Amino acid sequence: AIIRAFDEPFADSSAIPNYLICQAAREWVTVALSGLGGDELFAGYERYRGALLADYYRKLPRVLRHGFIEPVIRSVPESRNGGLWGDRLKRFIQGADFDLADRYQRYIAAYDETEKGELFSGDLTRELERRGLRPIPPAMKETHRWLDPLDRMLFTDIQTYLPDDLLRMTDRLSMWHSLEVRVPFLDHELVEFVATIPAVYKLKRWQRKHILIQALDGILPKEILNRRKQGFSVPLNAWLRGPLRDLVHTCLAEPVLREIGFFDSQAVARIVREHEEGLRNHESRIWALLTFMLWHDLYVRNQANEAAGDSVSR
Repeated sequence: AIIRAFDEPFADSSAIPNYLICQAAREWVTVALSGLGGDELFAGYERYRGALLADYYRKLPRVLRHGFIEPVIRSVPESRNGGLWGDRLKRFIQGADFDLADRYQRYIAAYDETEKGELFSGDLTRELERRGLRPIPPAMKETHRWLDPLDRMLFTDIQTYLPDDLLRMTDRLSMWHSLEVRVPFLDHELVEFVATIPAVYKLKRWQRKHILIQALDGILPKEILNRRKQGFSVPLNAWLRGPLRDLVHTCLAEPVLREIGFFDSQAVARIVREHEEGLRNHESRIWALLTFMLWHDLYVRNQANEAAGDSVSR
């Protein structure tokens, strides 16, 4: 149902809880308010702190970073129950040596360009080259380098992640359940005003959403203002090894991959094997492949079969 609601490949696993909360809300109301935009306007994501901390980390002596800290972090075993911190630390050190734009892209992307090169089949790679389709530079490259680093990340997310992921997801899934969702944080006058607030007040003393929390002090209860952030993540890591394992092996089987011709079956098999053996957390990579294959089955293969059936009947 989630695949059908989008009509296109969509690989953000938070679509699952979003689908369910829209379904539950529609039982009671026809219009709902969403807090979308709060994180992008006021620096609410952990990755903002991570990307900025990397600049301080890079100032440490190389012998300390590469000889001690990074080997220790790489030795941290992968969590089998969906924990994120081990994976976050590994992504942190993998991106720390890059400039801000490339670093941030590595933090938010399922596959970097090198990994895509390994994943795509030779036929697909040659076809992309024949058509002159080159990798798209990280979106942050389009921002002004004189901007505060935090502002560059916020602006990038407002221009890309917010409209292309979160708002699209909310719109498709709410409409699927005939629910209207409104986003007061994204009133254009508020967005324009918040953009004028210096970045230091949004992430002050490493407190996310600092100025928003301060502004609401005395208006909202302390237990809400000081509550630990609760995202819309799901235990995808464990699900892909457990209840979704058979679906993964069915959709990403070598004959199926060979039939569509887009992906290197050996590269896909390695990703799945490493995840199942707990060697690496590939949940985002596998989920991207899985949702694409489910979409392809519904919208490409089925339509091709229906067209072939119509041709035979005529």
